[in-house]
Amino acid sequence: MEQRSTHPARESVRGLHSEADAVSQGALLDPALAFLGPAARSVPPRPRRLEVDHRGMPVRLTTPAPVRPSAVRPRPPVMRTRRDGVKVMQAPALLQGVRFGPCCRLDLFSVRGGIVYITRALVLDELGDDERGEVYVGMVPVAELHRFWEHALADQDPQDPVIVHKRSDEDAETLRLLEAVGPPGLNVVGYRLDESADGTQRSSYLLPEIVPDAVMELGSLRIRLDDAPSTVTPTGSAADRAEWRRVQRYLQRVAPELLHNMDRRTPAEVTDVFVDGATLRGARIGGAAATAEPGVWAARTVPGATRPVESELDALLLGYVVAAWAGRQDGPVVMHSDSRAALALLRDAVNEPLTLGGARGDRVRKSLRHLLEIREYICSLGKSVKVRWIKGHVGHHGNELADALARSIARNTLAGTGHDEQVQRLDRIARAWEGGPIGHEGCHEVDLPD
Repeated sequence: MEQRSTHPARESVRGLHSEADAVSQGALLDPALAFLGPAARSVPPRPRRLEVDHRGMPVRLTTPAPVRPSAVRPRPPVMRTRRDGVKVMQAPALLQGVRFGPCCRLDLFSVRGGIVYITRALVLDELGDDERGEVYVGMVPVAELHRFWEHALADQDPQDPVIVHKRSDEDAETLRLLEAVGPPGLNVVGYRLDESADGTQRSSYLLPEIVPDAVMELGSLRIRLDDAPSTVTPTGSAADRAEWRRVQRYLQRVAPELLHNMDRRTPAEVTDVFVDGATLRGARIGGAAATAEPGVWAARTVPGATRPVESELDALLLGYVVAAWAGRQDGPVVMHSDSRAALALLRDAVNEPLTLGGARGDRVRKSLRHLLEIREYICSLGKSVKVRWIKGHVGHHGNELADALARSIARNTLAGTGHDEQVQRLDRIARAWEGGPIGHEGCHEVDLPD
């Protein structure tokens, strides 16, 4: 057999599936056609032009990696329709360890001789429309603490999350003790508002206020709150404090910059509330205020206000806030406003809540939504508010005081006055106007459906 040559010009190379002598190009063409088929053509490579920079040095060309679309497409946002018909994006946050579905909300109170609890079964919905069950209260004595979860979770699956609000370090210690005597697989999720704010703002987590000592005296291991005596729920000053806490939570969400003196006084039986707004021309800032006898006032700045009706709508909102805090229970609270335009917008929004009466402007529509919301809130408190138009700047004491407070807060905010100084100035204005006649002349009631 003929030996293969080792000369570089006659070196044998392996081409595709056979060997060929690289003596000529034709010798390599036959195996190439045999592998690629008769339609194959030999295409010589295009010579690559060498790129150089301004100094004449060669530049290395790099081909960027092709951008490939992501295999996992982002999930579209979950939308929900509010009561006013507006579609909003819903992104509910949950505490770590809590999932959508059935769970239990629980609060603990350490009392003499045992632990008082209040609980409610929940079904957390992905769109935020949670289902709320019945509220139960009870007192488990020390001798029965090993059966605490049996009484507290009587109708609940122990595997479902139990959400507990730890108000203090004492509550945290009590919860750790109860977890130690709990059944296997118990899933307790405790949270504190100062440590874990995310996922704790669901309205379904709120539980009614109770008097732990009254539940202890009742001596029941588990009873529906509706079937319990009225002494279990706060009455008198305790009820007023509970109501004020509800108002404060609402104010922190709607008007965190509100200035008022309602937290320094006990609730009064207010029958008339006067509201007014003011807008500074050319400054894009306004003020809103509400006042009532005896000496109760609330005021806030309306940044970006360019029309008087924007400040007047905010003033109506403050009037409802004062009525919720200090309004009487045995009759309606009458709110007086001198703005026909604001009252007309409110009337149309109440009649057509889905479209807000066709109101235009983002600021106006936002104020109207807040007004509709606080009207429902006042109804939940068992109070009612009647709205009346009153002629402005003709000497009505309440209207003039509200106007002075609204102008003062707008001007002081524009001048950069601090928070504490503004409160002192508004308090001085309110005290200077105390004791004047209320004045009901020229009032015309506005028909707002319930």
